[in-house]
Amino acid sequence: IDGQSITTCGGIFYDDGGADTNYAANQNSTMTFCPSTANDYLVFDFTYQYNLSAGDTLFAYSGNNTLSAPIGIYTNANEAVTISSPQAGQCVTFKFVSDGGTAVGWQAFISCVTSPPSYVMSMLSGTILTCGGSFYDSGGASKNYVLNNSSKLTFTSSNGNRLLFNFSSLNTVYNLLVYDGSSINAPLIGNYSGVSGAFSVQSS
Repeated sequence: IDGQSITTCGGIFYDDGGADTNYAANQNSTMTFCPSTANDYLVFDFTYQYNLSAGDTLFAYSGNNTLSAPIGIYTNANEAVTISSPQAGQCVTFKFVSDGGTAVGWQAFISCVTSPPSYVMSMLSGTILTCGGSFYDSGGASKNYVLNNSSKLTFTSSNGNRLLFNFSSLNTVYNLLVYDGSSINAPLIGNYSGVSGAFSVQSS
């Protein structure tokens, strides 16, 4: 329901089509979730289902409205997504914007944890504001990455410090391009492919 605010630490968050129907076209709607207690962090696990039509976008904000600090902007289809509130007791507001197309949409399992969650991010197209967590390819921690996929993901520091990515391993057929800025027009840090051991990438 557009504009609804829910206090919870459990349940399932669907697009407006619910569990069995595609979401509606031409949407611009918001929904806010707040944790049950001031000691809880909200976690939204979209990894079971997240499929948006090209041109549609899901925005997440760390507060009770869209004027709050952004958590991320998510646009890809068939990508694993986990979103959490940055601070204990903090609400999370979602805004969904769709054009004339529709798709299956999403199913997110809602939970609460009492310690800062390890933010799990998979390769999708969009922007993520963070300074910690785990970054995986589109297959997540245990699956191969998605075939025939070209994604562009921008990480922005949430506290102004440099971003450091410690890759434990790399095993790809195609290239992972890393740029030192907010777009692919920024200076190229590196072009990585094939099989390699641990390496690090840091923003300037």
